[in-house]
Amino acid sequence: MESHRHTGPGSGSSAAGSKDTACAGVLNLKHKEMTAGTIRHIELRYNVNGKAELTTEAELHPVYPKWDVVFTLPESIPASIEDEVSVIGMDKRKLAPDEISADGTTVTLRELELQPNNGIDVLLYLNAKVIPPVCGSGYTFAAASAVQGKGFSQGTGTEQAILTSVSTVSDLKRVIPVERYSEPDYTRTQLSWITPQGAAQVSVELSDDRGASWKEASFTTQQRIVTADDVDKIQSISGQLVDRRSPREVVELDRIVVGLHEIPEYPPGTQLTIADVSNLGLNRHYMFRLRVTGGDHAGLSNTAAYFTGTFNIVNYGAIAAERAEDAVDNTEAIQAAMDAAAASGGGTVYVPPGIFGQGTIHLRSHVYLYLAPGSVLWGLSGAIDDRGVRLNQYQDGGHSFHHSAMFYGLRLDNIKIIGTGTIHGGTGMRTGDPASGSGLADKQVSITLCTNYEFGGYGAPEGTYELSDKTDKLIIQRVGHFQLLSGGVDYIDIHDVYVADEDTEKQYEDGRLLGYVGGKYSNRDIFDLMSDSYVSITNIYAEFAADDIVKLGSDYALGFVRHSGHYRVDRIEAWTWCNLFQIGSETVGDISNIHVSNITVHQAEKSGFSISTNDGTVVSNLLLDGSNEMTGTKTPITMTISNRGRRPGGPEAALVGGINRVTLKNIRITEARGIKSGETWAPTICGYFNEDTGVTHYAEHIALENISLVTKAAHPTRTPAQVSRGQEPSDPVKDAVVLEMPTRYPSAAGNYNVAAPGQRPAYGLYARHIKHLTIRNMAAAYEEGHDDGRYAVVLDDVIDADIDRLSLPKFSAHHHALVKTIRSAGIQIANSRPLEDTNGTTELTEAEYPALHE
Repeated sequence: MESHRHTGPGSGSSAAGSKDTACAGVLNLKHKEMTAGTIRHIELRYNVNGKAELTTEAELHPVYPKWDVVFTLPESIPASIEDEVSVIGMDKRKLAPDEISADGTTVTLRELELQPNNGIDVLLYLNAKVIPPVCGSGYTFAAASAVQGKGFSQGTGTEQAILTSVSTVSDLKRVIPVERYSEPDYTRTQLSWITPQGAAQVSVELSDDRGASWKEASFTTQQRIVTADDVDKIQSISGQLVDRRSPREVVELDRIVVGLHEIPEYPPGTQLTIADVSNLGLNRHYMFRLRVTGGDHAGLSNTAAYFTGTFNIVNYGAIAAERAEDAVDNTEAIQAAMDAAAASGGGTVYVPPGIFGQGTIHLRSHVYLYLAPGSVLWGLSGAIDDRGVRLNQYQDGGHSFHHSAMFYGLRLDNIKIIGTGTIHGGTGMRTGDPASGSGLADKQVSITLCTNYEFGGYGAPEGTYELSDKTDKLIIQRVGHFQLLSGGVDYIDIHDVYVADEDTEKQYEDGRLLGYVGGKYSNRDIFDLMSDSYVSITNIYAEFAADDIVKLGSDYALGFVRHSGHYRVDRIEAWTWCNLFQIGSETVGDISNIHVSNITVHQAEKSGFSISTNDGTVVSNLLLDGSNEMTGTKTPITMTISNRGRRPGGPEAALVGGINRVTLKNIRITEARGIKSGETWAPTICGYFNEDTGVTHYAEHIALENISLVTKAAHPTRTPAQVSRGQEPSDPVKDAVVLEMPTRYPSAAGNYNVAAPGQRPAYGLYARHIKHLTIRNMAAAYEEGHDDGRYAVVLDDVIDADIDRLSLPKFSAHHHALVKTIRSAGIQIANSRPLEDTNGTTELTEAEYPALHE
C-alpha cells in the first residue's frame, strides 16, 4: 500500500482534539472499488465540520470565516490541471497549477466559502485516471481542513477513504433509461459494464434466491463507445454544468435542448457492453453478475439488483383511509418503499387508490413515485421534517428553508413523481413561513442541486387536448407557498398537471366565471424555478393561484450566483392574483434562451407576462409566440429593471441587471383590468435610472408583433406614491408622471412590483429607457365609455424605435396626440392610421386589426 502523507499547511502543528485544531471532517469516494487498468473518473466528496450555526436572525450581509482544504492523493493517482473541483455545488472548474504540488500528490484549496449546507462541501474530480494495479490494502486518499484561527484537522479516521483496485469487472450496473416515464416491461432489463479486454467469454448469470444459487440468464449484447459528443452535448456530470458561462449568446429558440438527458459517467473512448436480459419472472428479486473467462479481468464481477415489479407502499405498512380526516401517518411506510427501490438500483414506488397521510418523504435517485388513479397523498400537520437553518436574509424564508416540504431531494439524479392521482397539502401545508419545529410545510416539492426531474401525468395519447380536462393529469391541490421550489436543478420535465382550488371566493357574471376575488386561499406559487437549466413545462391548467404560475428566477439561497438558461414553456392556462409567466423577482444570476408559447390568461392581478429583474440578472434571448390570450389582466405585459440588490453587496454595489433581445408575438388582450382590484395599468416596458449613480440602464432590442388590446378606463388615476410626490388624482390621467423604480427596497415609492411606477399616461404601451424598440402590427382601443383621455403610446427616453402598422382610435376631445414622445430620438412610424371608430368596441375585427398570424 502507498503510504499516506499529510502535507497540508499546519500539518502536525496541533494535537488531535486540541482547541486550536479544526474538527475532523468526512471524506468519501463515490465508487470505492474499481478495476485495475481501466480508465475511470474518481470522485472525492468532502464535508468539513464545525460550521458556524446560523438562525433566522442572522444579519443581512454576514461575513463568514474562510476555509482551507488539502487533499492528499496516492502517488500512482496524481492530480493534474485537467482535474476539477466544485465547491458547495458551484460549477466545476479546472484546478489551477498553484493548487497542485509538484508531484501531484497534494491539492490545496484556499479561502473557500463553505457556510452553505448544500450536501457536499467540496467535490474533487480526478478525471480519466488509469486505475493502478491490485494492492492488498488499497489506495488511501485523505483530506484535512482548517478554518480561520485554527490549525488543520489531522486527515485521519473519517477524513480518509480507501480505493480498492480489483482484477475483476467492478462496474456492472443496471441501466435505467433517463426519459419520460412509460410503463416498463418488467420481464426484461438492461445491464452495462466496461468491456473486459482479452476475455474469451463473458456470460450474464442471475439469481432469484438472494445469491444462494446462480444460473445463466437469457441475454443479448451490443457494444458502445463513449464519445466526446456524449459528454459535450450534455455538459453535465453529477449535477454540475461544465464550464457554465454567463449565457448571453443567441441560440435558435426553436432548437433549444430541454427536458431529461442521461449524464455520462465514463470518459470518452470507454468501450461499454450493453446486455439486454429477458424472460424474467414478475414480482421477483433478481441479482445479476458476470462470469468472465480469459483476459486480465477473468472471474466473477460485482452484483447488480433488480425487482421485476413495483414497490407497493401497502406492502411496507401504509394504511389507506376513505376520508381525509381519518388519514394516518404513513411517512415511515412510504419512505421504506422508496429506500427498498433505491437498494434495488432503482424502481417504481406504487401508491394505490386511497388517502394516505404523510410527512416529508426523502426522494431517492432512480426511484419513481407513481400515483394511481384515485390515490391521494395527504400532508399531515406535525409530520413535516423542517430541519435546516437559513443561510442569509437575501431572499424570503420560503426560498431559504428547503426541508419544509412533503417531498425533498438534494443532489439526486433521475427522480420522478408521476401518475394521475392527487397530491394534497392537507393539514400540513401553509402559504407563509412555518414556525421552526412546527412540523408544517410550505412546499409540496423541494429539490436542490439535482438532475433529471420529471413531474406530471400522461396527457392525451394523440395530439393536443383541452387543458381544463383533468383526464390523464396529475392533480395538485393546496400547494402552500410553492408546489415546486427547485434550486440549481438541471433537466426538468413538468407536464400534464391540473392545479385545483377549493378555498377561494369566485365571481361570476351570467354564469361565466370572471375570476377569484377573495376569501381564503391555499395555492401561492406553483412552479418556482431558481437557477435551473434545460427545463420543459407544458400542458398546465391552474384553476387558481394567489402567486405566480410559472416563475423563473435566481436567488442567493445556494450561497452563490448560478447562471441558468434553456427553457421551453408551452400551453399554460390559468387564473392568478399575480403573474401567469414571470421572470423574477429573485434575480441574481443571468437567465437566457427562453421560448414561451400559447399562454391563456383568464385573470392576472399583476401581469400575464412579466420580466422583473431586480438583483443583477441580465435576461436575454426570449421569445413569446404561438397564440396567446389575456383577459382580466391589470398590466398585460410588464418588463422592468430595478436595483433591489438581494445579494452580497446589496443595492450599494449597484449590480444592476438588464433586459435584452425579447420578442413578444401574437397576443390578444381583452378586458384589460384586474378583476379583483379593478385597477388597470398599460403594458409597461421600462429600463432603470439609478438615482444614486446617475446611470441609466436601458432595456435593449425589444420587439412587439401582432398585438391587439382592448382596455378599460384607468382606476385609480394616481397611486399613493404618486400623490406623495405632489400629483393629484383629479388631474387628467394623461398627465400622470411615472415614477422611477425605487433605488432602495422597500421604499416609500413602493417596491419592485408592477405598481411601483404608478399610473401610466398611456393605455396601449408605456415605454421608458429603451434602445432599439420595434413594433409591428399593433392595435389598441377602449371599451365603450372607457375613453379617459390617456395617450395610446408614450415613449419616454426611447432611442431608435421602428413602428410599422400601429392602429389606434381616432382623435377625440380627450386627445392632443395618440403617440407622445419625451426625451426620445430616432422614432420612425410608418403605415399607421387612426381606426374609424373603435371607442366602444369590445373586440377588434380583422378589418380593423389584421389577423394574429401572418
